[in-house]
Amino acid sequence: MTIEEKVKDWAFGQLSKVSEQFANLSPCPYAKATFVNDKVSFVKTDYRDFLDTVTSQIEKFNGEKDVVIVYSEHNPFGLDYLEGAVEGLNFMLNQRGKDIWLLGFHNEWTMVFIQKITKLDDASIDLESKGYYNNYNEDQYHHYVEKRRKLRNRL
Repeated sequence: MTIEEKVKDWAFGQLSKVSEQFANLSPCPYAKATFVNDKVSFVKTDYRDFLDTVTSQIEKFNGEKDVVIVYSEHNPFGLDYLEGAVEGLNFMLNQRGKDIWLLGFHNEWTMVFIQKITKLDDASIDLESKGYYNNYNEDQYHHYVEKRRKLRNRL
């Protein structure tokens, strides 16, 4: 099974299962529809060129697809490095007035999701009104919601 197939299975499976933890919504209520509506594209890269590929895809990102997923089948670096790189890029993109938000993912492979920060935060505002974040602790809420919203509001 390819990584693209694994991610699609994840979106249709685990990310679409309703959970009390998320106010009887799924962990990612929009993931399945993004695939169904052909709004996802994948860019495979060698782990040695991972960040170079991410930055070149950022430059090409025009919002035609809701999500561009850059991935490597091998982990080019650890989770802390990935999170630091993604956070640094998010702040730099924001300073440049780019409507882009990156999200890193690291397990048996490494991925970076490239999305519009405005579209993502609009969905987050809708989810928040439905109680989606009620079970987040203060640190989680700050890390995953407030920080992104602050950057979005500076655009």
